[in-house]
Amino acid sequence: MGLLDLPTELRIHIFSYLPDFHPGRTETVGPNVRITPAICRISRRLREEALPLYAKTASFSIQTDDDVHSQNSRMSIWLDALSPEALALVHSLQLSRHWQIQQPSRWQGHVGFYVRLQRLRTAWLFIAGTYPIANDVRGMRAESVELLRSVVERRGVGEKGLVRGDVEFVVAAMEIVAEHPVPAFDVEQSEEEGRRRKGVWRIMERGLAELGSGDVEDVSTRPFFTPY
Repeated sequence: MGLLDLPTELRIHIFSYLPDFHPGRTETVGPNVRITPAICRISRRLREEALPLYAKTASFSIQTDDDVHSQNSRMSIWLDALSPEALALVHSLQLSRHWQIQQPSRWQGHVGFYVRLQRLRTAWLFIAGTYPIANDVRGMRAESVELLRSVVERRGVGEKGLVRGDVEFVVAAMEIVAEHPVPAFDVEQSEEEGRRRKGVWRIMERGLAELGSGDVEDVSTRPFFTPY
């Protein structure tokens, strides 16, 4: 008797014993990595049965800005690969990317941030942070990601779970923050450089406001301040 000859409930029970479906695992969506398990590529029927189990048993981690082909982004491929029903079952999704910093020092090119959407029993938890330094205060990075987190939290996630628009909103908001890095160093503390930093911050605020509620004052969470 072949796999397709078994009752649906028994097949799904068998799937749960496969490594690709073990609960609590982390799925990193990266270059040269299959987005869905091999069993999903055997037949449409098996794909429809396996995808929901695959989605609800994993924590997904996706770097959104290191795509080889810019016209076919990894996020779009991942969203296309998961059915709307499977996406709604995702309980943990972390998206990360780097700031667009010109002429970085030896390691600053890796300065980035992340947003994590974590589903609890009755609500969603929205977390944001910086890396490789946690709570990086240089160039208002910690403030930037907190502003980003508040915008994402304000939009929220519906009771039925994630939809494509939720994920695309987070990606778009992260893009705005990444494109507006506040200069991190100004030894002389010149007025001109101070105005430039404030200008970058205000443009970022405006972009997030237009993406979200449309109210700049509603988006802004704390006054402009640089601790140096």
